Amino acid sequence: MKKYTIILLFIAAVIIWFLSLNDFFTGKIPIRGDAQSYLEQTLYYAYHMTNGTFPLWNNQWALGVQNNFFLQRIGAINPCYLIIIAALKIGVAPNQAYLLFIAIYHLLSIIGFYLICKELLKSRILAFSGSLILLFSTHSINLFTTYTHLIFVPLVWFFYFLLKFTLAPKKLWLLGMTLCISILLNTYIPIYFLFIFIIFLILYCAFYSATLPSIFKNFFQFSQKNLVTSLVCLIFIICSSVPVLLLKKSGDQKNFVLPNRQDSNSVSALTIPIKNTKQFDSVGNIYFDEQFGNYKDIQLQISFWPITLFILLLLGLITPITRLNSLLLSWGLILTIISSPNLMPVIFKYLYTHIYLLHYIRMLHFFLWFAIAPIFILLALAQFKNLLDVPINTKKDRFFLLIYLSAIATLLFILLLSNHNDLLSPPLTVIFIFGILCLYFLKKKNFSYLLLIIIIIQPIEVFHYLSTNAKQFEYKPILLNFTKNPFVNNSYIFENYYAPQNQFDLVKNITEKSLYKYSKYNFIVYDNVQTAIPGPAAYAQFKNNIDSPINTALIFETNTQTNLDSLNTQKSAQFITQAYPEFKITKWDPMDIQIKTNFPKNKFLVFNDANHANWLAYIDHKKTLIFTANLAFKGVWIPQGEHITQFKYHNPIEQNIYFILLIGNYFLLFILLLSTLGLLTKKENDR
Repeated sequence: MKKYTIILLFIAAVIIWFLSLNDFFTGKIPIRGDAQSYLEQTLYYAYHMTNGTFPLWNNQWALGVQNNFFLQRIGAINPCYLIIIAALKIGVAPNQAYLLFIAIYHLLSIIGFYLICKELLKSRILAFSGSLILLFSTHSINLFTTYTHLIFVPLVWFFYFLLKFTLAPKKLWLLGMTLCISILLNTYIPIYFLFIFIIFLILYCAFYSATLPSIFKNFFQFSQKNLVTSLVCLIFIICSSVPVLLLKKSGDQKNFVLPNRQDSNSVSALTIPIKNTKQFDSVGNIYFDEQFGNYKDIQLQISFWPITLFILLLLGLITPITRLNSLLLSWGLILTIISSPNLMPVIFKYLYTHIYLLHYIRMLHFFLWFAIAPIFILLALAQFKNLLDVPINTKKDRFFLLIYLSAIATLLFILLLSNHNDLLSPPLTVIFIFGILCLYFLKKKNFSYLLLIIIIIQPIEVFHYLSTNAKQFEYKPILLNFTKNPFVNNSYIFENYYAPQNQFDLVKNITEKSLYKYSKYNFIVYDNVQTAIPGPAAYAQFKNNIDSPINTALIFETNTQTNLDSLNTQKSAQFITQAYPEFKITKWDPMDIQIKTNFPKNKFLVFNDANHANWLAYIDHKKTLIFTANLAFKGVWIPQGEHITQFKYHNPIEQNIYFILLIGNYFLLFILLLSTLGLLTKKENDR
């Protein structure tokens, strides 16, 4: 099959795929589950990037938090976020910009998977078949319920670049690996990547030990010849590990809490007790009866692969297993055992005890999407290729082959019937595929184009019922607006998923209703302050102050001024609801807030955004002391008269690291795109 034919078929497949999931991509069916949080955090990041700010602080989560946790979750140094940033710049609605991004980003993984299959199988048609199976499976549905695509895309491309570099070391492949490693280290939990890669390396050394000397020789010669490039890539990868290591350090110091992950015995905020790992496993995420029946009741949380995949797996059982296929099978099975604590609990407990990295992974079933499913798709294609290559020269060979094909078809029909198949497309797929194979082996005619059409028949019908069922559930769409009134506090009162320790303690000791009442407005002006000692008494006093508002703020610091002369000016504090001559906001940015005041006397301003050591305050460009006011927030004394007060978040180490990584990844992506266009042009000229 020619390259341009594949391109045209790929475009056609993408159009059919988009139309099949049209209600999701147009936003008629809102994003839900964990994907909601990732949508919010990604758009928060992208929106502020359009304004030239790299948001190290998040003023819309809880009561204000350091944003490095969320930047790690979304992989903020990923240059592909330029898609969202550019879309927002030209006026695309935020939710639609995000949907556009996940569609394009997911298609990148499909292309990368196709290239890996083509390189290993030496067959465009089989590689394209594999990419169709991946495209029309739960891998696509996950876009709207979770965030696995953020890791899967760079993971696929890393292995493609690694494969190409191993076959013929070149700068382009090294730069590609560097970009992918940088993204993987700074997206969600990089331990998934480490597990998948390390297990692969061990197995490769075991199955291909004879090739190692020549590979190492080629690598050494390449590094000598391209010493500067190799060193720069190595240094860049080391730099890429800094943000996640800083986050780990903060977690080890328990500067924040993750109640859904940790327990009282956790040594770090990021580690998971073994009982919590058993909530999710790879095998438990596969509902066998849903693979062969009950399609009309399919839900978003159900794992689905086209029946074509199971047909290919069964057909390849009688063919000899090659060294490549042995590696793939071992790789997939080991990852399945590691990621299925309920399958072999004794083995998993041993692994959990002796492999400390497992303590950081709660969503073990993600291995199914990151590696296990793609590995078995590739294995099925490789075994099927072996079947197609089996010589059928005699009538006896044809007879036994037809018997085997009939047996597999019968088995599949039994599975469909026993699992209450309720669609027409699955049995038709079985009939068509086995009919094509019979014609292929008897007449030796290639019907590969028909096979491609047959692969997508069942998923189209399944996606229809999936969309129909998803519409039946009430799920409010996320309406984001990052330009709301800065006087009103639009953040969550508290999120049980992630919060700094002091905010967690605050919510535990004060009712959410009282806290909501207090933090409704971002700015409160007091005439007086009172020193409080951290502890139960301070929480009780603060709750009393909320319920019966007084004109006194609580502070933890002892070396502060009071304003006793103004005790009788007002009975309660002044909540700033809008701009007025004495108080105007001149700049509103997550990390830089500037306020113009003209108070008749000294005032204590409380900014209801969490205080943190990295926040600095300036009055008329002169540094002033920030107090921890009302147990968790920022407070400053502002003199009478006209002044400019500035709150500025200052973390030069993180800011510089992220700047280096962003610029570096943009550069690497630019080089890869430029080189790809150059390679295509060169091939055209060679023709």
